[in-house]
Amino acid sequence: MNKVVIEDLQTLAATILASVLLAAMTAIPFSEAIDINYKSSFSTLLGLNIVLCLTFMLVRYEFLDSGIYRRQLGWCRIQTFWPLLLATAWICFSPSLDALEIQQLPNVLKNSGFWWAAWYTKLGVSLVIISAGYAINNLVKTLYVNINYKLSL
Repeated sequence: MNKVVIEDLQTLAATILASVLLAAMTAIPFSEAIDINYKSSFSTLLGLNIVLCLTFMLVRYEFLDSGIYRRQLGWCRIQTFWPLLLATAWICFSPSLDALEIQQLPNVLKNSGFWWAAWYTKLGVSLVIISAGYAINNLVKTLYVNINYKLSL
């Protein structure tokens, strides 16, 4: 294996291990702060930490090691993945939303639920985040091309 690939795998493993430890250390205060169970808060924080790890790796590929990875992974850029990372961060809050829904519903209404904890709301918000993110990407790209075109005249 290439030395760079081995270093990247070591960095990724260390980052994921650190995220699991961080989620374990902060899950109890987080669960007490919003009054949900420990398992839901740990799932939420672990998911958010993994999203942060992926963001860290993308930032590293984009800015720190640009000479090495631009040739190999030209498509692996922050502007390509930030809407997906943001939607994934939103989906990471699903266990907490479900736990809050279960706490707030009376026993008679367990079959119905709140609109903000329903699957269609979570999916809809995720699709809006992704669509808006890529629309913003296209808008910025269009503005950038127009500005460069006007400057070249």
